[in-house]
Amino acid sequence: MTKKNWTKTGLKVAGFGTAMAAAGSAQYAEAAIVNLDFFSSNVAFPQSGYGTLVKAKNGAATVFSFRVVNNSTYGKVFFNGSITNAKGLSFAVTAASVLKTFSNGDPIAGPFGGVGARSSNFGASAYIGFQSKVNSYLGWIKVAFGGTGGAIQLKDGAYSDDNLVLIQAGDGATTGGSTGGGGGEVPEPSSLAAFAGLGALALGAAGIKRKRAKAAA
Repeated sequence: MTKKNWTKTGLKVAGFGTAMAAAGSAQYAEAAIVNLDFFSSNVAFPQSGYGTLVKAKNGAATVFSFRVVNNSTYGKVFFNGSITNAKGLSFAVTAASVLKTFSNGDPIAGPFGGVGARSSNFGASAYIGFQSKVNSYLGWIKVAFGGTGGAIQLKDGAYSDDNLVLIQAGDGATTGGSTGGGGGEVPEPSSLAAFAGLGALALGAAGIKRKRAKAAA
């Protein structure tokens, strides 16, 4: 069933992240918080192939997709999947191109240019932030990283359905937003080879599309 929790007033970042917002380059806009379910939500260790394909859905519609690696060769990696993935995501990363984690209630304000990143967080659950390739929607995923040799679990997620409207980690959280077991692995050697060759794939997200078309609900 399609799930849209509520409409909230969010901070719309017109420049480059919160620094621009602080300088006054921001406006307010109303946006719905849309819940996400994840298929597959459990990425076992060691994960075989070239990344488990994860589909982020709202109801029956696949809104976003990305890949998760969980093995001793590459570590714990979230990446777009391929440059041509129209439903792909960019992830929030640190200055060192490591996957950035957030706490509940932290603002997630893009834009983000991390096409893929290794995680250095192997402990308890945390939130990661993302921006969609199309429409520049901002959102969060609650992730249990599972320790050095443990499974990655995608526990919950949501996004704001207006482009570059700030969302807080945990906004729209549900008690069971992620379903589906492991699997969904489709070999994409060229994608993972690109990741290996570019370190954390901290490619600039130049030319972010600003279309206002709504994601399928």
